[in-house]
Amino acid sequence: MVTIPEDAICPISQQVMEDPVVCADGHSYERAFIQKWLALGKRSSPKTNMSLAHTTLIPNLNLRSIIESIKIRMPAIQSEQIKSIKEMQDLEAIVRSLMEDQGKLAVTCIDSQRPPGTTGTTGTTGSGAGAPYDAPAPPPPPVGAPLTQPIPVVLNLLKHDSKEVCER
Repeated sequence: MVTIPEDAICPISQQVMEDPVVCADGHSYERAFIQKWLALGKRSSPKTNMSLAHTTLIPNLNLRSIIESIKIRMPAIQSEQIKSIKEMQDLEAIVRSLMEDQGKLAVTCIDSQRPPGTTGTTGTTGSGAGAPYDAPAPPPPPVGAPLTQPIPVVLNLLKHDSKEVCER
């Protein structure tokens, strides 16, 4: 097995970087992950929590070359393990997104079916007497939390069209 240097691992994703960029804190991150970090309005370093002077990202060409040479020397089994981990992370992100979308759809359907006089999206009614609306939908799992059995979750989410979700 080839030892992967710590500098080749993104501090956010904890995976080997493919498109490393240098941020204002001087640390390298995988471009997609630091862009998402910044898009969320965060203006501190993910690694040090210090304030970032700017949000300009500069390609780290030297680190990219080092990572590419490591990948060439890497045994096939190690490459497959890295690929498998990345695919699982991608699948978990898709599942989370579907769960969030389904939760939003369910809340929209419930709100549109509420009898007059009910308020809010927390499930409570104005009169206190609306049992079907008393319990809020469970929140999606937090970002980064491992999902157990993601394939069945995806399949269950894909089984329901919006009409079936609204009829629940």
